[in-house]
Amino acid sequence: MPERVDHCYISKECSADHNTFQDLHRWIDLPSKESGKNHRSERHAYIEKDRAEIERIWHEKGVLEWLMHIAIDNLDSAIQYAENHGLRFDVELKYNGRDVFDLLKKIRMNPDRGKILDEYIYGADDIDLDEDDDWLDEDDEDDDDYT
Repeated sequence: MPERVDHCYISKECSADHNTFQDLHRWIDLPSKESGKNHRSERHAYIEKDRAEIERIWHEKGVLEWLMHIAIDNLDSAIQYAENHGLRFDVELKYNGRDVFDLLKKIRMNPDRGKILDEYIYGADDIDLDEDDDWLDEDDEDDDDYT
């Protein structure tokens, strides 16, 4: 299941204004502190009350990010399920022209992902994760297995 750093990275890479929407992603997954993996029963489905709250705070762009967060979580679960059961499940998800699962693979492979999350949390919203891609081997860029 994607972690907050994964969602923030995808938002930063794909959103028009390169915003991490870190506060929104934190809000979406806040129930996980009490519910663990079952937290998706809250804020992970299109519910008008949640949409209105998100739009009030984060405006229309926030609603889009929320819906992408939900889609990414659910598609990632489907991919993991298929892999665990020997099933074929090919899916592509593009967000403003960027392949979401390639980005997810990239951030998951990054040995500094904890540091990246800390930078998001403590407000360094202007970090450039593509600045130094030494940790990403060229061989891995073409690997279709993103996990």
